[in-house]
Amino acid sequence: MALTLAEMIVRIADNAGRQDQTGAYSVPWLNDALHELARRHDWRDLHVPDSPFTMTAGVYRYTFPTDMKVCKGIRYINGSSSKWLVEKTRYWLNQYEPYPDSMSNGIPAYYCVDGNTYDIIPPPDDGYTGYINYESWPTDFSASVPTAVADITNVDDLLIYYAVAELFRKLGQFDRSLHWEAVFERRYKRARVADVRRPVHMPTADGVISVRRRGPRSAYWNNPEVG
Repeated sequence: MALTLAEMIVRIADNAGRQDQTGAYSVPWLNDALHELARRHDWRDLHVPDSPFTMTAGVYRYTFPTDMKVCKGIRYINGSSSKWLVEKTRYWLNQYEPYPDSMSNGIPAYYCVDGNTYDIIPPPDDGYTGYINYESWPTDFSASVPTAVADITNVDDLLIYYAVAELFRKLGQFDRSLHWEAVFERRYKRARVADVRRPVHMPTADGVISVRRRGPRSAYWNNPEVG
């Protein structure tokens, strides 16, 4: 069962033995821990498989969701069919069409990432429904919502250890801070392994792609068509 923000603040004080030193500092420390975890690894709980958006005929530039960390793919729905767009670089687009506004509308085939925006090439000729597959940033804790829980499951201990290390750093007790940093690092490795063991599956024509550290794979044991 996930711990609430209020419960984690109590755990921070208990682990540090300093009930007088947590207070308002705990929430920023816990948020720092969440973002540190998100920077290090693409957690399954932060995977957004299908975030819908509506294309506008003749418009090629769109804005990514504000909580997106990295885009994993874009597809669109055309009637009863679905198609994944092929990602291209800005260099390719500059060679293919230096002036995108002059492009003819058509059925989308490619997309190019440009910072917090992306271009769909060619510009859609109709108001298709699109879906963005992406990894998101976690939602920050707020002191005004003490019952909130972390977006990432089974990492409450990591958040607490990180915050305890920050607490001792604030107090100038660097030996204790380093101890809790080491605890955080050891537990992080275990949590990451546990998360990777349950891969995110993306459907393909031949079965599924298991998105894991070793790269895509497709075989009989993860093919939904094999009984």
